[in-house]
Amino acid sequence: MITILIQKRIQNSFLLFFIALVCNAQTSIIGVVQDEQGKMLSGATVIVSNIGKSNALAYAISKEKGNFKITLTNTADSLKVSASYLGFTKQVKKVLNTSQVLKFVLEESTEQLKEIVVKSEAIRKKGDTLSYSVSSFKSKNDRVIADVLSKMPGIEVLQDGRILYQGKAIQKYYIEGLDLLEGRYNLANNNLPASAVSKVQILENHQPIKLLDSLVFSDKTSLNIKLKSGITRSGTATLALGESPLLWNANITPMFFAKKKQLIGSYQANNIGNDIGNELKILTVDDLLNNFLVSNDTDYLNIVASPKPSLKKNKWLVNNAHIFSLNYLSKPHNTSYKTSVSYLNDYQQERYIKYTNFYTLLDTIAMTENLVNKKYLNTFKAAFVIEKNESTNFVKNSFHIKSIWNTNQSFLSKENETIPQLKTKKTIQLSNKLKWIQKWHKQLITIQSNTLYRYKPEGLTVYKGVFNTLINNGMTYQKINQQVAVNTLNTSNSLSFTKKIKQLVLTSKIGFLIENKKLTSTMRRTVNTIETVLNSNFLNDISINTFNPYFNMNVSLKKENWSFSLNSPLTYRYISKNTNSINNDNFSRLNFDPKFVARNKINAFWKWNIGFGFKHKYGEINKRFDHYILKNYSTIQRFSTPLEQQKTQTIFTNLQYRNPLKNLFISTSYTSTKKNTNLVYKTIINTDATSLIGFITYNNTRNSNSFNMRLSKYISKYNSMLATTFVTVQDKGIQLLNNNIVNYFNTNIQLKTSLDVDITADLSFSFTINHTSSITQLADLEKHYSHLNSYKIQADYFPIKNHYFGLSTELYQTIKSTDYFLNLSYHYKDKKRKIDYSLDWHNIFNHAVYSSISSDTFYNIRTSYFIRPAQLVASIRFNF
Repeated sequence: MITILIQKRIQNSFLLFFIALVCNAQTSIIGVVQDEQGKMLSGATVIVSNIGKSNALAYAISKEKGNFKITLTNTADSLKVSASYLGFTKQVKKVLNTSQVLKFVLEESTEQLKEIVVKSEAIRKKGDTLSYSVSSFKSKNDRVIADVLSKMPGIEVLQDGRILYQGKAIQKYYIEGLDLLEGRYNLANNNLPASAVSKVQILENHQPIKLLDSLVFSDKTSLNIKLKSGITRSGTATLALGESPLLWNANITPMFFAKKKQLIGSYQANNIGNDIGNELKILTVDDLLNNFLVSNDTDYLNIVASPKPSLKKNKWLVNNAHIFSLNYLSKPHNTSYKTSVSYLNDYQQERYIKYTNFYTLLDTIAMTENLVNKKYLNTFKAAFVIEKNESTNFVKNSFHIKSIWNTNQSFLSKENETIPQLKTKKTIQLSNKLKWIQKWHKQLITIQSNTLYRYKPEGLTVYKGVFNTLINNGMTYQKINQQVAVNTLNTSNSLSFTKKIKQLVLTSKIGFLIENKKLTSTMRRTVNTIETVLNSNFLNDISINTFNPYFNMNVSLKKENWSFSLNSPLTYRYISKNTNSINNDNFSRLNFDPKFVARNKINAFWKWNIGFGFKHKYGEINKRFDHYILKNYSTIQRFSTPLEQQKTQTIFTNLQYRNPLKNLFISTSYTSTKKNTNLVYKTIINTDATSLIGFITYNNTRNSNSFNMRLSKYISKYNSMLATTFVTVQDKGIQLLNNNIVNYFNTNIQLKTSLDVDITADLSFSFTINHTSSITQLADLEKHYSHLNSYKIQADYFPIKNHYFGLSTELYQTIKSTDYFLNLSYHYKDKKRKIDYSLDWHNIFNHAVYSSISSDTFYNIRTSYFIRPAQLVASIRFNF
């Protein structure tokens, strides 16, 4: 009995000793962070470290009530605990290494804040600005800044060059805080050497107008490029030659960046398949809207085309392209002056075989088209912008000129016959946009004025008689020519007042839109060399006048971590249509289109928003012509119906998580749209696969739901980037097919995952898998499935200093085909002269045809694109 008692005492002693040891080894520090007025600070950073050392042992972010808790294991006698918050002086306390309660009272900072609030190896955070260190993400083979951006967590670079942050397109692309390119940032992104850039900054909740920064909340994101030196002379030049038969590529893009001046000039030309026209495209949504203003630019006539393949264009595009661009910004005082001029001359050729199955309720109609399209493209653009952006005054005036003259020749083979076609298009467009904001007493006055003039004639000639029954009483004829011209003149003007009452911001706006659109069309038929203008059933002379006065009250409220905005426009719409027929009509309606958004910054890592809105929309002139227009050789249209009226209800929500400490970014969003309309598309598919398109009056509802999720994680220990994207979209509604009302249902899914990893200092590897699929169903007929799986592998190896070998493979799988490509590259970098020598061998196995499948409500298309043959290109590239 005594022995048992002694054993129990020894066991209890060991247990107490173990508990004491654990308690001594683990320290729990809890507390609060507040300001001098006693307000609790949410999102403050509390860091624990050893005295005399800077490395953090543990950290916490204060919650909504300013409270935090840190648990750590450390054997030191004393610790250093610091609390910091943007706009406040950091407070540091030295404490014993014991569990305790701390209270931090931070004073407002009167000195310039240190740049870093929260720091990780690759990303730094300061308020709403994330700074990505380019050196942390740059690999040995990265040449321009676009190569590095695609490896940064939270950032995506799409195939056309558009930049997304957390799944949303960026609002502005700045270089050293200046917007030189007005949305055409491919020109900088694809040519600015990565070696000249120190940081890429993501500006969250960015309000580009300084005067509105503290008044009008923005949930949009902009990107800013920080250069390594204050004055930078940079740019790239590339000269390349190859065979298959003779290939060439030239790119000379000098750049100059200073505090008050910026310049980017570029001359590029090639015939190796690079679509350099993308360099001049506007990619930011705001700048795109500013250029097109309120008027759509729709093509009425087209050569029959096929969905573009998912391959990069340089694999299938045959071209001979030249562009010139000059962009200059000067900011002598507080006003910036921007000038840009560009010219594109491009020849493009596409060759493909298109297999189409049209689905009707009774039958499936098959058609095979073998096409060769030759495009001759010419575009001239010029812009002159004056902008003054200060905390007390804002004014911006943009004047744009655009001229387009294009020709498209097509040779189509179908059922042992050839159908030549010719499409011409010209555009002359002038536009001006003015925005002026000025303080007046305790409120802001904003004046906006937009004006646009556009003249756009199009022509389509089909060198074979089509729609014989409709056009020539069932008799054959030789040629048909369709001409369409659209004149557009509109002006939109508004006056608004913005006033802040405590945390409430009120903006009242009154304005009007006046627009005149005139469409004329004629159709000519040639029989035995005699050309005849067809009768009134093929003539259109339409003038549509629109007058829209409106009043809008916008209310926004920001309270702690919440912000709310309610936009409530009241619009009177008056639309009159005058035609060469008796179908003249006038339409007037008073509409209320509110939109509400609530945003919540849950903590330093999580953000959430939810909203809903209503929108009324009315038919454009491209859906209001009473008489026939030949859209292409197999489609003719007529829309002799009342004005299309749409009412759209939208509900959306978005949840974002971004943790720069862990280099982890997650975003997810959901949108549900319900569209009520008074018209239904009418499609008649004939037995020869030709179609007639129009509308009938029929009240109906269309529903769509979309969900997407994005995740990206940078693992600094292995210099690796993991990213995945999931997107699904569902649509359902009704259409009229061969005089039968039918239901349709479409589902599209995309799942993409990529991994970039540096296995060693001299060996890197990237892998991308992308799955896209679609499901379509018409009425109760059989569902139709299509999918594409693509696998891309890239290996980069540096066996000797300054020498590089690259091997890339691509595999594409559909239900019907498998396509495989192999490419090999060798680069040598002469660091002393800053010159790169390259030898690139593309499509080594000379794969000739690439097949893709796509589906829509009434049809399924399988396309076989002819691919560029194997080609070997040697190039020399140097940075300025």
